[in-house]
Amino acid sequence: MCVVALVAVTIPASSQVFTDNFNNVSNGQTDPLWNNEIGNWTVNNGAYSPASPAISPPALSTIKGNVWSAFTMDVDILNSIDSGIFFNEQDSNNSDVLIVKPSANLVYWHSRVSGVYGNLFGLSYIAIPAGSGVHVHLASTSTAFNVTVTTVNSTVTSSFTDTLFGSGKIGLYSAVSGQSFDNVAINSSVPEPTFLTMMMGTTVGVLSLFRMKRRIKSHSSEVKQ
Repeated sequence: MCVVALVAVTIPASSQVFTDNFNNVSNGQTDPLWNNEIGNWTVNNGAYSPASPAISPPALSTIKGNVWSAFTMDVDILNSIDSGIFFNEQDSNNSDVLIVKPSANLVYWHSRVSGVYGNLFGLSYIAIPAGSGVHVHLASTSTAFNVTVTTVNSTVTSSFTDTLFGSGKIGLYSAVSGQSFDNVAINSSVPEPTFLTMMMGTTVGVLSLFRMKRRIKSHSSEVKQ
């Protein structure tokens, strides 16, 4: 009997990286890396914000050309009052949403379906005054999400799971005026299955060759007898 041991190994991953600090766009201009979907978004003083913030329809700007699933995202929210991140976004009416709301001292999540914000999930308390700067670190495995929101005085974490979408665009959202976004950085790690498939194929090939040699040897022995 032949026993094959399958060993789990760490396979190198390809990374899709996006960064934008909004320093290469003139004041009052749109950023060519972003879709200016709702709210008339422009760059001013090296930060990104909408001229017409709103909750519904949401003032929303998504990154052009990319669909994300497993990723990490970092972003600074300046003068944070009520804003957030749309992710797994199919369109402005269908998306998972992270809300950072110092005006209510809260961080929480929604699934937005057919233009309706659903129940609140992962409700966490953040003790900072509205208008403070915050740093957001969001991690996604496509269906499980974690966020760390850091301020000068505190750090809060929250988590959320949702299997409705699985992948989609990433966007910035602003409900009220006076706040803006800066230093966006996204890293997406995509597993490479090719190496594992080759290993499995090689294993099967080696086993087949081994069995063939045994059959040949056995047949030779029979002929000699």
